[in-house]
Amino acid sequence: DEFVVGLYGANLQQSIQRLNTVLETWREQKILTVEKEAVSITFSAGVVEYPQNGTNLEMLFRNMETALHQAKVTGRNQIVTAK
Repeated sequence: DEFVVGLYGANLQQSIQRLNTVLETWREQKILTVEKEAVSITFSAGVVEYPQNGTNLEMLFRNMETALHQAKVTGRNQIVTAK
């Protein structure tokens, strides 16, 4: 239900743009349920950048979790950056 994606060489803005492209494509996809009903799916993401949002994996992960939580509580289906 959660996973981490590392975008080596991408800055914060590039990462947000890439994830928004994936999210837009993802929204367009339909999945058939067992009852043959077509449903749309989305995701939320928390984005961090090294070293601005943490200088080690633990700090980066913690800040990413906070941003992801913010995306979820403010409506889901969006990309949120760490503050």
